[in-house]
Amino acid sequence: MTDATTSIITVRDVIKQFGRFAALRGVTAEFDAGRFHAILGDNGAGKTTLLRALAGLANPTRGEIEIFGKSPKEACRDLGYMAHPSLLYDEGLTAPHDHGYCFGPVVIHPTSRGRVMLRAPLPHSKPRVVCNFLTTPEDRATVIAGLRIALEIAAQPALQAVEREPYSVPESDSDEDLLAFAQRAGQTVYHPTSTCAIGSVVDGELRVYGFEGLRVADASVMPTITRGNTHAATIMIGEKAADLVRAG
Repeated sequence: MTDATTSIITVRDVIKQFGRFAALRGVTAEFDAGRFHAILGDNGAGKTTLLRALAGLANPTRGEIEIFGKSPKEACRDLGYMAHPSLLYDEGLTAPHDHGYCFGPVVIHPTSRGRVMLRAPLPHSKPRVVCNFLTTPEDRATVIAGLRIALEIAAQPALQAVEREPYSVPESDSDEDLLAFAQRAGQTVYHPTSTCAIGSVVDGELRVYGFEGLRVADASVMPTITRGNTHAATIMIGEKAADLVRAG
């Protein structure tokens, strides 16, 4: 399975605003061929700090941007937010064509289930990956609630003051339009897990059932996806696998 993000992208005149927060810790900037790029430091809060500064809000904190929950009325345990100080589309494979920024919800604990299958009994044949994003009522409700919150953020005066035009946004805040937007514009954030889950493919010591001397030590062994970023958990799995191999 994998988590997914759907970003609301708005073209902004951010160059004029950039001067007042260019000195934030962990953030530098360069201007190349008229495009705006921000290079974030390794402090882990660079994106959040940059977005909060752009919004003109004081004392930025990670918790004010990353909202977890099911709906605006309750703690959203299955919802997170991603923010980028530039346009992000085509899964980040295409260079931004204009100045801007984007933010949007992430379904961080999806109930939808995908599959990884063999295309042919050949070692060099590429696998068939079916993600099945937003195929359950729970995931659809989560992304609709998340997009509605994102629209509320985008409508705040501090952001409206620098808005030039929307680039990729829902037609309205109706459930139907929000879901249609998510299905059209949503993209993976590349945190696939659980295709070789403990208990179904490997045992508690990461050994593949039915094979000798073969273990799996990556995010695929997670029984379910973590609600936080999978990076730290995957490092832990690798460290634990190294201990198991050394122990024999």
